[in-house]
Amino acid sequence: MNIQINTTDTKNLEKNLKKALEGISESIGIVNLDEDVKNNTIDLYIQAAEYDLVKGRSYKDLLASSFYISCRKKNVPISLDDISDATGIPSNKVLNTSRCMCRKLEIGIDPPPLFEYVSRFCSELNLSSDVEEEAINILEEAKENGIVAGKKPTGLAATAIYLAALRCGEYRSQIEISDVASTTDVTIRSNKKLILDELPLDI
Repeated sequence: MNIQINTTDTKNLEKNLKKALEGISESIGIVNLDEDVKNNTIDLYIQAAEYDLVKGRSYKDLLASSFYISCRKKNVPISLDDISDATGIPSNKVLNTSRCMCRKLEIGIDPPPLFEYVSRFCSELNLSSDVEEEAINILEEAKENGIVAGKKPTGLAATAIYLAALRCGEYRSQIEISDVASTTDVTIRSNKKLILDELPLDI
């Protein structure tokens, strides 16, 4: 994405930012990005520029972070790793810039809904609604038993899907699932052990 930002030309700025956003979303796998997410991302970018948050940051840094915040606010299940892979910006940099923007612009956002990751990953893996429902049940039990605290939601969702697919007879390998979830098979194995140590699941 090679966009020359001209803050005095708002119409051209918005056009260029929308084009860049479409490129990011398509890289992640979202073909038709919600217009509300696009518009909110652009509004956030412009606000950040007005607050002079561009100092020491590239336009891609601000755009990626604005996009991440907008997805969180609209409950679009996109992870930091998704945005990092699509933009080439390290996930920790996206997170740090997002936190700075939220603080300066007084934006409150809730944690990403864990179950929405399950729905998205199951869809990408062509798994049935039975697997999705079973994965959600596993996660609900895991939450009740305090297993999810401090764990990355994408890794937890991937692990629950792996276990649910086994229980429903729709096997997917740990590598297949980790690729879709932008996590690792090592994470799945580690979370699997934690869950099976606490929950009486028949695998």
